[in-house]
Amino acid sequence: MTKGKTRRRCALLAMLIAASPLAWASESQVRSVSVTMLDSMRFQFEPALSELKPGELVEFVVTNQGQIVHEFVLGSPTEQAEHREQMRNSGYHHHHHSSNAVTLEAGQRATLAWQMPHRGQLEVACNIPGHYEAGMFEVWGPFEND
Repeated sequence: MTKGKTRRRCALLAMLIAASPLAWASESQVRSVSVTMLDSMRFQFEPALSELKPGELVEFVVTNQGQIVHEFVLGSPTEQAEHREQMRNSGYHHHHHSSNAVTLEAGQRATLAWQMPHRGQLEVACNIPGHYEAGMFEVWGPFEND
């Protein structure tokens, strides 16, 4: 890659970060939510996911307290179904750390910044084969303005 392309990509990345709603929010505007992933195929949220409001800026602090790998993925129910299918087809041998997903081994912790949608549903899921089917998901929404 040339220096020019590298500079352009760095500039683009800086612009995307600056455009993020969380980049402009003060600490008092961002709500911290503690998420614990358990081998009982459940998430524990503190405060509860149902307490979050449309458009609210959230920092999810996710900890895997289980003994096996889990993932924490934010997306619409449709996006989650597509991701589950990809996981089944790949044998789930890919780990995530992106703006909406993180895969954590036992004892690991990560944070994800997110703006809750203004409408529609948000599904939080572990899409590792068998985990979602065992109940490792939560749904937030819908709202009247869907």
